[in-house]
Amino acid sequence: MFNLAPNLSAQTTDEELDQAELLKQLIGTWESEALGDTVISLLISPHNNGLYGVQENRVHGNTIGTYKVSIGLSDDKKMIIQTYMGRDGTIVLDLGKFVAKNTFVIDRYSGNTTHAVAQGIWEITPNSFKISFKRRGEGMTWPNEWTPLATFKRTD
Repeated sequence: MFNLAPNLSAQTTDEELDQAELLKQLIGTWESEALGDTVISLLISPHNNGLYGVQENRVHGNTIGTYKVSIGLSDDKKMIIQTYMGRDGTIVLDLGKFVAKNTFVIDRYSGNTTHAVAQGIWEITPNSFKISFKRRGEGMTWPNEWTPLATFKRTD
């Protein structure tokens, strides 16, 4: 049997965190300016027992990519599963969980890999969330530092 999320930290509290309830923090409309001239908009809505999102990336006001994101739970409700299709048709799979009430971590899989190609951390407040990543380079080692990717601010 494969361990698909080997890099996730154990939860540090004595009681299990309610992953479905904590996901609700992400419902809303969010926007981030990334790399100076790129604006990323997210609309995240409840859908069945999970979330559905639409991400639109714009450069100088022109849409350069639109992504549809599905976010749900594992059967035991302890793992969050997120998937979307990249612009090249590659499926991206994130397996993660909240390790604290405002901290969500993932292992990211894409392409033909059987190991995580990146790790992500979401630090969430009521009006914003910051995403940082570690990307695996050549080989199987991880960098020590997190690289900030984007900070999203609530716009609704």
